Amino acid sequence: MNASTISLEPLTSTECEVLASNLLGTTEIGEGIGHLVTQATEGNPLFVEEVLAMLIDDGLLAQRDGRWVRSGDLSKVNAPPSISAPLSARLDRLPPEEHRVLERASIVGKVFFRRSVHAMSSMDPSVVDRHLMSLVRKEFIRPDRSILAGETL
Repeated sequence: MNASTISLEPLTSTECEVLASNLLGTTEIGEGIGHLVTQATEGNPLFVEEVLAMLIDDGLLAQRDGRWVRSGDLSKVNAPPSISAPLSARLDRLPPEEHRVLERASIVGKVFFRRSVHAMSSMDPSVVDRHLMSLVRKEFIRPDRSILAGETL
């Protein structure tokens, strides 16, 4: 086996803050959020995105007047043991109907069409569409252009 190892140092608090700012799409994040993200992720850049999403989903980080600020007790945020842990935790927090819609979409695969999710669901198509849009806002799925006329992803 021909392999090499690259040792990566953890990001500093400042680097975590820059990464968090870029992921949140702003240069205006509240004081101490970079430090908090550094502590919660132990500077692991792979965890930063999921931890930020978890904080937003849990209402602990919110946008106010165009600036991201703490909106809850962040003292109990811990470093995830693996990259799948924060994603699993976010999935577990989804409302049951959204979780079922996401499960149906995942059966089809990485790329799916709304119509296929409608066909596998017992919910009204408009309800499925509402849940799909919520999953887009929560960044579990991403819309894309379809190669099929009249169909959306």
